Amino acid sequence: MTNKRFRRRDLLDGTFQILNQVRFFDCLRLVNQDNLTVLNYHRVTDPRDPRCDTFKPNISATPEMFDRQLAYMKNNFDMVTSRDIAACIDGTTRLPSHAAIITFDDGYADNFVYAFPLLKKHGLSALIFVTTDFVGKSKPSFWDVAAYSFAHTEKTSAVLPLTGEQHWSNEGEQYSVMMQWIETLKTVDENEKQALASQLPAALDVDVAEENFSHIFMNWDQVRVMAGDGIEFGSHTLTHPIMTRIPAEQVTRELVDSKKLIEQELGRPVDTFAYPNGGPEDFNPQIIGTLKDAGYKMAFTLMPGSNHYPALRENPFTIRRIFLSHTDSFPRFVAKANGVRKIS
Repeated sequence: MTNKRFRRRDLLDGTFQILNQVRFFDCLRLVNQDNLTVLNYHRVTDPRDPRCDTFKPNISATPEMFDRQLAYMKNNFDMVTSRDIAACIDGTTRLPSHAAIITFDDGYADNFVYAFPLLKKHGLSALIFVTTDFVGKSKPSFWDVAAYSFAHTEKTSAVLPLTGEQHWSNEGEQYSVMMQWIETLKTVDENEKQALASQLPAALDVDVAEENFSHIFMNWDQVRVMAGDGIEFGSHTLTHPIMTRIPAEQVTRELVDSKKLIEQELGRPVDTFAYPNGGPEDFNPQIIGTLKDAGYKMAFTLMPGSNHYPALRENPFTIRRIFLSHTDSFPRFVAKANGVRKIS
């Protein structure tokens, strides 16, 4: 099954390569000229680095590929900021044709180390949604702890919290077990999720020291440097819960307190938000109402596709984004950026 998937992916990439060469995506971009394209990155680093023992699916591009992607976006789209989007939503002005914005989630340190210099090289901005309890701390996310634990275990089977007894005989099978465990964990309420996540290292006989994650996220000094050089910042909550899995009072606290902290640190208003996990089941009208009450002007999902300008003005709290992966070839990136939604 895995080999078939890889062959199908290679065939599709070859098709995208041909379509790119015959300028099909240029034509598609003309059709979608009144759409806002929002790219979603998490990390920019090299997944092949032996020191990279955290959650690799969150690596959106290598620095070399990110450089190439930025050049493409600059040459083919009108890059905008969240202020431009807010003005469009308010009806103050209209976005240009082929508008696009670059966003990042979580606030990983490589956003500062690798992405920031490349953004400056191309004269581009970005909007980074930070999880404020991660900033400047050694507090890791549960998915990074999970990846670290699986990367360092010597076991080939274990009784895992929630999913029970699991077996694997190679790296591919281990990866599938890990991904299944992470996705299953997302289905339980937040308190149970954190309790179960804390049990995983012991189940895999791995010691997880806090210092292993001491430099994985940015600190506030780095955030301020970026903010002073044109990078925008929004909220990704305090602690990264899935919003529909927590009580209403915690929703309010996650939205209000994270916004207030970023504003205090940067001395400027924060009115953008990105939903953790970002699927259609991860927010609802009540959460959108709380966002509005807290003073946010827009919120970003991880539902795929671009945003037609009238729909953007009508639903500014369900903005779609294009999730990017380091496994994306450049032709695949071009296809995604130009509106191809369903890519296996």
